[in-house]
Amino acid sequence: MIVRKSIILFAGALLMLITACEKLMDPSPEKLPAKLEFEFAIDEFESEETDDNTASQGSKNQSKFTIDRGFLAVENIEFDGRRKHGATSVYFISDFPETVKLNLTGELGQTDISFDIPQGQYTMVELTFHLGDDDIPSLVMEGSFQRGNHDPIAVRFEYAYREQIRVKAKNNDGQQEVTFNKDEVSMAEVRIDTHSLVRLVNFGMLMNAEVVIIDGREVLLITEDTNPGLYNSISARLNQALRLLIK
Repeated sequence: MIVRKSIILFAGALLMLITACEKLMDPSPEKLPAKLEFEFAIDEFESEETDDNTASQGSKNQSKFTIDRGFLAVENIEFDGRRKHGATSVYFISDFPETVKLNLTGELGQTDISFDIPQGQYTMVELTFHLGDDDIPSLVMEGSFQRGNHDPIAVRFEYAYREQIRVKAKNNDGQQEVTFNKDEVSMAEVRIDTHSLVRLVNFGMLMNAEVVIIDGREVLLITEDTNPGLYNSISARLNQALRLLIK
């Protein structure tokens, strides 16, 4: 599915209400469009814990928790940019025909999501990701948990509610200033920050978690109803879930 959106300059209304002098076809330099394309990935996470009792006996009994894949469901994206030198601020919200389900791995994956942004220097770019819909969870993360010498079992976290996550963009230098040039394609790299999301999760919680059977296999399922303690620890940090680099 091709998902593309050309933007409007802020005129106080949502879907393409725009004054005649603010059209992107205006040839003035500050209004010439520059391309912004999107890539998405999930930060691979791995944590290990050694049982001190077995370690003292000369054999290490290690438990391991990993997250390495998942998907993000993007219903729409808001763009809010403040430009230098008194230029008009830029605001729009996309109008995707349907929710875009983005499969996530540790490698950045390019998508068909792209915007045309008025060129220029921006002192701040903030995106708000509208996630999920009535049928697709906002975020799913998957991995595995291995307790000591036992076989690893699958881990699946599901956040089933619509959510809006606002994130400020940074450039390669870690600063907020971003420049869009009409002759260059800029990339927006969006990452799921798993390290932040599972910051409150510990091995004791995982070892005591309920395991369910899904399609004939054991799964450590984390939802609002199954393992709610783990679910609350992760979902409470959803506002920290995304990192955005524009380069």
